[in-house]
Amino acid sequence: MKGKGMSLKNTLVTVANLARTWPSNKTDEMKSLADSAYNQGWYLNEVFIFGLHFSEHDNFDDNVIAVIDEGWSDYWEMLSEYQPARSELFNEIRKCHEAGLYGAAINLCFSQADGIFYDKFEKSLYGSGFNIAKSQFNEEINEFISRDSLETLRMHYKDKSLFKRMFNEVYLEVLSKTRGDLVKNTKDTAESSLSIPNRHGVIHGVHTEYATKLGSYKVIAFLLFIFYALKGL
Repeated sequence: MKGKGMSLKNTLVTVANLARTWPSNKTDEMKSLADSAYNQGWYLNEVFIFGLHFSEHDNFDDNVIAVIDEGWSDYWEMLSEYQPARSELFNEIRKCHEAGLYGAAINLCFSQADGIFYDKFEKSLYGSGFNIAKSQFNEEINEFISRDSLETLRMHYKDKSLFKRMFNEVYLEVLSKTRGDLVKNTKDTAESSLSIPNRHGVIHGVHTEYATKLGSYKVIAFLLFIFYALKGL
């Protein structure tokens, strides 16, 4: 797995550079891509969306996995940089996934996604099927964009172009899907029908078939989705 180490600042520069050369027709496709990915159990942050533009695999799952693998080390370093108090837990997720302990990785991902959200808002990420999260992110977007360190992104936001649409059409729209598989009520839900492991089914021991490599990748993607939304990149 690749990754030479990338600070949050360098990641911001990379994303901003991609945004400047991003084809206008691809901007219109962002929501469709995010919706299609969501229906297949993937939560895409902007780095993944940009990365998929350059992917060459025929299978969509393989494309997303390739994007994750390309920045594998970077993602764990950035998570630890963002919340050093959780660095050992993030490292455990990485080690579990690499060792094939997918069930453990998935459980930790769900708890740490909730944890980093709670660190910022003192509220549960999963409350009311993401309705609380959507509300909090919506309130925070202007604060994210107005930071001095995000000058390039603020320009895009004022132009009502790529990054405003990214938040409104990708992050907030995805968080509006409160009946998705990840937060679906486990009552009368067949585990085999789920596109992504169900948090309630996993955490409370209702489900037993979720511990797969693909499922682990999808839940890691969800953790990174929440991380990027919190950072406002």
